[in-house]
Amino acid sequence: MLARFQSLIGVFLLLLCTPIHQSTAEEPRNSAKPVQLMLRLNEHEVFPGQSVRLEESIPASVETGFRGIGHDVISIGRYDEKVASLVNLRPKEFDAVEPNDEFDGLLGGYMSSAGITFTSQNPRQKGIEFEFRPKRLGIYMITASWGIKGKDEWIASNPVILIVKPPTGSNGKPIVKPEWLKETNE
Repeated sequence: MLARFQSLIGVFLLLLCTPIHQSTAEEPRNSAKPVQLMLRLNEHEVFPGQSVRLEESIPASVETGFRGIGHDVISIGRYDEKVASLVNLRPKEFDAVEPNDEFDGLLGGYMSSAGITFTSQNPRQKGIEFEFRPKRLGIYMITASWGIKGKDEWIASNPVILIVKPPTGSNGKPIVKPEWLKETNE
């Protein structure tokens, strides 16, 4: 358990040190983004095609407007057909991927001059939700960033980990469709 926790900490540190966000051209590349967004998944382990909800929120007391949303996705694990299992990638093998390539319904980036409208709000938090469906098997680290309206500043989120595993048949073996596998020549 400790090794898994240390591995996740390493992934988080790698994320903080690696400028990979390519979703919005206006975002300054060399500026640190404070972690002020809270991300949550309704499910952490799913099958390809299964619906997942990503909740992004800030404290309700924040009165700042937001002009853009970006999502970064890093592939940190893949399905290995030889061992018929998901396997972790070494940090040097992590791969920044386009959200639209890996998921139906998760935008890479969105900008609005009118500002972002919150779709969920309660006395403690306000935010937005995205419902999407994974296309492929793998392990993904997802982060979000929001652009502050009227400023050249962005805030960032905590990372969340999504595991997309194959379903198992009545014989207990994984069911893997070819379209669920990432092509090796990408």
